[in-house]
Amino acid sequence: MNKLIQCHFGLLVTAFLLFLSSCTSNSADSNKKQTATNPSSSISAPVNFQGTALAFDINKTELVQGADPRLARDGSFKYYFFADRLFIDGRDYNGFAWGSEYKSVNNGNQSEIVQQLKVQDNGANLEITVKTQLIYLTPSSGTFEVDVNQNHSIAGLLHYRHAGTFHSTDNKLDMMAKGLPNSNLDLIFQNISANEKNIDLKPGSKVTMTFSDPHYAKLTVSNKVYETKDYQLIAVDTFNKTIKGTFNGDTPFEIKLHFDQFYFGKFDVTVGNGAFKASGAFMSSRWIPVADYKVQGKFTDGLKYKSKHTKIEYPYSVYLPPNYETSNRKYPVLYLTDGQWVKEFHKAVEAHHKDFIVVAIEQGPENRRMEDYKLPGATKYVRFLKEEIIPQIEKQYRTNSNRLFWGASLGATVGEILLSQETDTKPYFSTYALSDGAFWANTPDVKAQLNKNLAKLKSAPISIFTSGTRQGNYLSNMEFINRLQSLNNPSLVLKNIEFKETHNEMATPTFEAYIDAMH
Repeated sequence: MNKLIQCHFGLLVTAFLLFLSSCTSNSADSNKKQTATNPSSSISAPVNFQGTALAFDINKTELVQGADPRLARDGSFKYYFFADRLFIDGRDYNGFAWGSEYKSVNNGNQSEIVQQLKVQDNGANLEITVKTQLIYLTPSSGTFEVDVNQNHSIAGLLHYRHAGTFHSTDNKLDMMAKGLPNSNLDLIFQNISANEKNIDLKPGSKVTMTFSDPHYAKLTVSNKVYETKDYQLIAVDTFNKTIKGTFNGDTPFEIKLHFDQFYFGKFDVTVGNGAFKASGAFMSSRWIPVADYKVQGKFTDGLKYKSKHTKIEYPYSVYLPPNYETSNRKYPVLYLTDGQWVKEFHKAVEAHHKDFIVVAIEQGPENRRMEDYKLPGATKYVRFLKEEIIPQIEKQYRTNSNRLFWGASLGATVGEILLSQETDTKPYFSTYALSDGAFWANTPDVKAQLNKNLAKLKSAPISIFTSGTRQGNYLSNMEFINRLQSLNNPSLVLKNIEFKETHNEMATPTFEAYIDAMH
């Protein structure tokens, strides 16, 4: 579990650096040290920051050393101080948030805050020193400069500074401030002290509890579904929350959460008045649901396809547009990976007046996508798509040759593999919509094959829509876009958009942004 926490922490720290280096605008005098103009001699920096909060607005930047391919823009974020820990919150800007230990030194109206971190980042060593210099011009506001030195064992050295203004704020830090609806809670069990009902859980087991609305949530253990229709989220204090309710109407449960970071921490759970007791670590995440829409078309869920290539049975759903039954038309088909999360995208399709058949293919067993969506397992999964389920759909329904593909994160990685196989003059898929793609997971061979095959003119255009979030796979997405642009192929229609949402929240806004551009 320590490795899991280190992994998430490393990603959050990296996201913080992305945030600082992205929230900028170039300035001719950005290399000048921020100094106070005639500060009052009676103004002094706080003796300590315990229990305070500061809001920052960036307006200057200077890249001192290293390469920075990220977009430059202004932005804002907040500091929250708790004893020896400093929490940085940029969720209103780009979705990222993190916390760490810090030290501060005061001198008159100035204060220097120092953070030194050594973390693992996707298997690489990352050492960071962040110095924040505050100059108080009033008792509650002033100017700041943030100086960041980063040494990455793969990416190398990066040194940059940001400057702007800050002011004290009464905003309070609150974990789970948006509540539980539209969120998941991953519970990784470490200790099980009581288990009278012999629930099939053991140390290392992970259970995901899904909260659909303010009252309903469910989880599945050993193929048995546990539902609650009366749960409550109780705020104990900033870092401690309690979830209480009953499973299946008669079994009480209580989950106590203690946050070490914005999205993860430790938990204790009791079910059935003590019949089951356990503790472990949790990770929370949110998604953005598709706007509810009363569809007129036909939606069929609960379908299944057993692949001879992967030996896995994949649940899937099919949506037919409103006029399908009364017309003789042939329709484009939109294929969605990760159907377990995006199966309601057909509502957006109909709301945007798109006459598409929509096929949402689920991952199958828990975390099967980790096997199917990246090589070498993706080789068999792509054969499942092209040789099994797509031919089945095209045989069963009235379809034309216009196929569209959707994938998010590792699902977008499958999209790059499919693009690398576009060898024919006529594209197999006319449109690829790839949300915050984890393209870093693909091999150099895939990238080389993609460059070779997409450099050739096609008889019909291929639309490639991408998106990225700085809290997630932004750099990987930009590298992917730059490679496509460097091909200078007029057959490729490229569109990219950046969102402030978190990686887990990216899917729906990406789909909504590009649905009208899909043909």
